Amino acid sequence: MAVSLDQAKSAHKSFIQQYWAPPYSDHMTSVGISLVHMYDKTAPPSESQDHCIVVGLHTPLPSGMSFPTYHDGVRVCTEEAQIPSINW
Repeated sequence: MAVSLDQAKSAHKSFIQQYWAPPYSDHMTSVGISLVHMYDKTAPPSESQDHCIVVGLHTPLPSGMSFPTYHDGVRVCTEEAQIPSINW
């Protein structure tokens, strides 16, 4: 079943309510919505245009901590943010 933008928005809101708190929020920079093919180039065509939740991380989650693969029927993708270091 295709994941609609409305379904993704609802799951996005629920995901933030559940995970935007320590210890998860200690590693997160953002939570957004995108399309599966932007984060999984091997996704089958039937899923590649589905909406997904995207979690930006500034540090990887520690061993033993993870996000679900799906939240409220919407795929969860993660990406590590590229935060440049500034040397003054």
